Amino acid sequence: MLDASLPVFADAPGQPTPDAATAVALDAPRDAPTIPAADMAAVMTPEVPPVVLADASADVARDASSDAPVSPGDLAMDVATSEVSTATDATDATDATDAAVPQLINIFGNLQPEFPVWDDNLSVELGVKFRSTVAGTVVAIRFFRARSDPKGYDVSLWQSNRTLLGRARLTAQAQVVPGWQVAYFSAPIAIVANATYVASYFASTGYYADTHQGLAADVRNGVLIAPAGASVGGNGVFSYGASPTFPDQTFLDSNYFVDLLFRPGP
Repeated sequence: MLDASLPVFADAPGQPTPDAATAVALDAPRDAPTIPAADMAAVMTPEVPPVVLADASADVARDASSDAPVSPGDLAMDVATSEVSTATDATDATDATDAAVPQLINIFGNLQPEFPVWDDNLSVELGVKFRSTVAGTVVAIRFFRARSDPKGYDVSLWQSNRTLLGRARLTAQAQVVPGWQVAYFSAPIAIVANATYVASYFASTGYYADTHQGLAADVRNGVLIAPAGASVGGNGVFSYGASPTFPDQTFLDSNYFVDLLFRPGP
């Protein structure tokens, strides 16, 4: 349920509301209110202090059929057409091993969106272009939501040439809003250093988080970089449609708060 304290931002007065056929053909999400340059500078955060998350292997999956809310670490995941839940028992041996395993990192940490709920109810794929300065594996896709989607979400990892590397699903029961949602892949996906990839999720009911020009400058956290839009043909990507698809459009280098969990190294 949407937190009553969170604002919902609508289109500017007098702007017509497109019908479904027209809306799918839009070149960009609905126009935002004009934001003065001084205010915009206050909400842009080009540098994010490093944030390290606990290793996903210590998370305990819960029964996906339960309606009880869970934390992002307690997520049950659908991969392809089957649901996967995993649980790991802690032992003295694994404790010693975990100390030597690089921990998971992400790009945006606990950064909060300028607009937690953008008033756009069309089905849309939203994503971010990113790269790492070292090789490693992508364990999960994370994204910020302030309004729950009863249909759940599909997350995807892509090469920049539109090749799909992996997809996972987050069920409606696993959502805790407002906050960062996490969907784990069935197995870590290897990426190479200094290549551009796209992390994305499909929101069937729209109402996504947004910070306009949030990716006009590089956003860095350790080895991970969401590059400035001007350097990669625009960043903060999206594509309208009825099902998950590669997001290839941009608008104002908007940050739609799509992120990843990454483990450096082999």
